[in-house]
Amino acid sequence: MYPEATMCCTFSPARLSSTLLYAGDARWNGLYVHILAYQNTASTSGPNAMILPIPATRLGPQNAVDTRPFRTFLEDIRESTRRPIPPSYGPPPFAAPPAARAVVFDVGSYAVVLAESPRAVLSVLGQVPEPKRPALNDRMLQAFDAYYPGWPVAVCCWNGNLQPEPLLWWYEPRYPEWLFAPALDAHDGNPPDLRATVDVDHHIAFGSALKPQGQPVRYRDDAGAHRPLLPSSVHGTNLQFRMSNGDFWSRRDQLGGPALRCVPGDRDGAPIALNGWEGAPPHWLPPEPMVWNRDPPPHQPRPPRPDGKRYCSSCDFLLGASAKLCTMCGAWIDVEGAAQS
Repeated sequence: MYPEATMCCTFSPARLSSTLLYAGDARWNGLYVHILAYQNTASTSGPNAMILPIPATRLGPQNAVDTRPFRTFLEDIRESTRRPIPPSYGPPPFAAPPAARAVVFDVGSYAVVLAESPRAVLSVLGQVPEPKRPALNDRMLQAFDAYYPGWPVAVCCWNGNLQPEPLLWWYEPRYPEWLFAPALDAHDGNPPDLRATVDVDHHIAFGSALKPQGQPVRYRDDAGAHRPLLPSSVHGTNLQFRMSNGDFWSRRDQLGGPALRCVPGDRDGAPIALNGWEGAPPHWLPPEPMVWNRDPPPHQPRPPRPDGKRYCSSCDFLLGASAKLCTMCGAWIDVEGAAQS
């Protein structure tokens, strides 16, 4: 077991464990949508943030659901497929637009930055309430901009110890035939290493509210008007071992598995067995490869700045003549214009 292992990318070092993931589909407000739900136990010293890529055609605050009235639903999904299944084939091998928009809003205990691209996060990070506002991590945003080009991201900000609280999103998918569950691991503040082998401690589940199949789920809490987003049965498994870094994909027409584990840019996925699946690994290819370079992109040098202007040394935002606080990233500014630690 790996009590501090999980899958997530954070702006600065954090302890994360017991991750629960669900990906599925449903019909909501007359639309065919995909569902992504994420939960873990998180601990950090000072403000921090988790970044989740979401393969949506568009995304806004209305796509986030406050799950506090039915916060046990991911635990109920886990219980339905709790029996651990070892990997069937050994540890899986490796087989922003300038006008992008971003908004800040609260969902449960998180302050969420929802952006049309990772680079758009810069424009609103200063709006995150100071107790939860993380230090800017430009290299992480550049990496996600390269690994998931054109994808919206949710940057979920918190501070201190956070008990399990599900994040639930519905969205119109870029890839209707594929369900996606983000799982790249990098919670030391550095961009994810796509070549790394990582310790995992999580449960992954796939399902459909439209064509139920798999193990039945018994929900303890009433989801009320949001019940149509949740599946009545799922396929899934516990994963607690070392495996190559990567995300999970599952074909919507074969929810019984296996799921595919692969990093952005890989043409092949390593099969991960789910409860209810048996047989030879399929010859699937995940949707269009997004990047081929597995190395995190280098930090891009900024263009020369005009003399006589003051800029924040953390995010390079143009400061007022007497500014003591950067309104972009929230860093305090000393008399020379450099952000204080």
